[in-house]
Amino acid sequence: MSVLDLLRLVTQGVFVLIAIVTLVDFLRHRDPPRLDIALMFGALSAIIVIQQIRGAIGLEGHWLRLAGTVLLLAQPVLLLRLVQHFRPVPRTIRGIALTSMVVSWGLLLAVGLPLPAPLTLLVVVSFVAVEGYCAWAFVRGAQRTVGVSHWRLALAAAGSGLLAAVILLAGLSAALPAITSVTTPLVAVLAMLAGISYYAGFAPPRWLRQVWQLIELRRFLYEMAGRSANERATAAPAHLCATGMRVAGGLAAVAAMWDATTQRLMIQATNGQPSLVGALGTDEGAVGRAWRERRPIVAHTPANFGPDEARAAAMLNAGALLAVPIATHEHRWGLLVVFLWRRPLFAADDLSLLALLTEQGAIALDYAALLDEQRAVVAQLRWRSAQLEAANRELEAFSYSVSHDLRAPLRSIDGFSHALLEDYADMLDAVGADYLRRVRVAAQRKGELIDDLLTLSQVTRRDLRREPVDLSALASQIAATLRQHAPQRQVDFAIAAGIVAQGDPQLLRILLENLLSNAWKFTSTHPRACITFGAAQHDGQPVYFVRDDGVGFDMQYAHKLFGAFQRLHPAAVFDGTGIGLATVQRIVHRHGGRVWAEGAVNQDATFSFTLGGPAGSPGITPGT
Repeated sequence: MSVLDLLRLVTQGVFVLIAIVTLVDFLRHRDPPRLDIALMFGALSAIIVIQQIRGAIGLEGHWLRLAGTVLLLAQPVLLLRLVQHFRPVPRTIRGIALTSMVVSWGLLLAVGLPLPAPLTLLVVVSFVAVEGYCAWAFVRGAQRTVGVSHWRLALAAAGSGLLAAVILLAGLSAALPAITSVTTPLVAVLAMLAGISYYAGFAPPRWLRQVWQLIELRRFLYEMAGRSANERATAAPAHLCATGMRVAGGLAAVAAMWDATTQRLMIQATNGQPSLVGALGTDEGAVGRAWRERRPIVAHTPANFGPDEARAAAMLNAGALLAVPIATHEHRWGLLVVFLWRRPLFAADDLSLLALLTEQGAIALDYAALLDEQRAVVAQLRWRSAQLEAANRELEAFSYSVSHDLRAPLRSIDGFSHALLEDYADMLDAVGADYLRRVRVAAQRKGELIDDLLTLSQVTRRDLRREPVDLSALASQIAATLRQHAPQRQVDFAIAAGIVAQGDPQLLRILLENLLSNAWKFTSTHPRACITFGAAQHDGQPVYFVRDDGVGFDMQYAHKLFGAFQRLHPAAVFDGTGIGLATVQRIVHRHGGRVWAEGAVNQDATFSFTLGGPAGSPGITPGT
């Protein structure tokens, strides 16, 4: 097979492939533009099939040859029908094209093939003139649009121009046989290029359309870049209108944004017709469907318009429109509406690209709204922080008042009661002395409660600093202090060595003092007791615990242990204010940890806690 035969075979394959693809596309969607495209390439493909039949049967096939020529001469009129889908075609041009086709058919039927050279040139000139006009119209359409439609129209123009050149060279070869050796390979090359151009223009593969979409998306984002979030949000409606006009080659475009007050789409930006103002209803027409269904829609004829868009279309003399929601999955902002002279030639590509661009505009609006919400939250947090600071100052003043103004009277009550018992004992009977002793106990208990409340408030207010703390050493110091206060008790302390944790030294001392003091207190009814402090690893995190074999507690009340003023044992049996474990919980929570208790009545109790933040040092030794 020669190179020339290969070129012809590739060209024929391309045109047949386009015919098949466009026919399938029409059968799927069944709209006028797809029908006209399928007719044009069906005619060109039929010519190729006729040539193959002639070659297969080995006959000259006069009528088959004539039928192929008739179909070829119809191609300019079919192409002109495509042009009418995106721009008006003057009546004169339509008349010339139709007249040329009819006259050419008449000459073929009257004279037969081959036509005399003068008639051949006449037919070729009329064919090339109409094809040239169509190529020029496609170029003008490409200049008015961007994105996929721009490239498809540009390639359609190239295909039409190349096909016109092919017919012109073929006509010249028929009139001047001497130049056939030069024109034949040139015609083959140009025909192949025309087929490729038509394929990319009228039946481009998906990947190629996506490349064109990305080019326009990059341009859209580049034009929006370099602005603040609020500036992008403010400019998004007008920018979408301008881009929508370019993408679809529209007569005008409007961006109607949702107004929560009026519950309508209010026109906020326009392009191509500044007098388009007011609102768009969401109950009827293509605009209403696009808004309710949250999907792009093309209205093919004015019969698909709602009342509001119909008035705007009448002002513009528009016969079709594209309606695309400006929305993300989270929020609907509005609708982009592009008014067109008539139904677009590549409506699916226009809607797909516009949907991509409107989503980017909606993302800009989402981002600006998120920043506004964030600023509002920050302002509210600052306001609450100022309130909290004021409350803290009031709490500090209250703490000072409690520390000084309440303690002084209590010390006086306790001191004078003690003086009465010591200095006037001979003047008091047994009942009076008992009353004074009760006054002293109540005053001392109230003083302890005040001290515990102050400690609890200081735990929350003081700044937290983290550093390595030797918990084993702290526990040993606290145990020694407890033994000094009650040397007569028989208590064994089992304190694991080498337990080091990251935390605030003063707060951790208060934590261990409360836990170990509780264990000391609740083992006081036993002649001999054991208190354990240790640590263990759980899920890669150190867990610290204090265990005793005292009176324990009922687990059904465990949730009450860490509440302020909560007591599970009578005050007459075990003294205390009910603040200690609440203080423990606050200290643990400030360190980002958690605390819990496990136990049983008259058996034992274990209080465990974690400290969060940086884990304990590798030198932790599990307790026994």
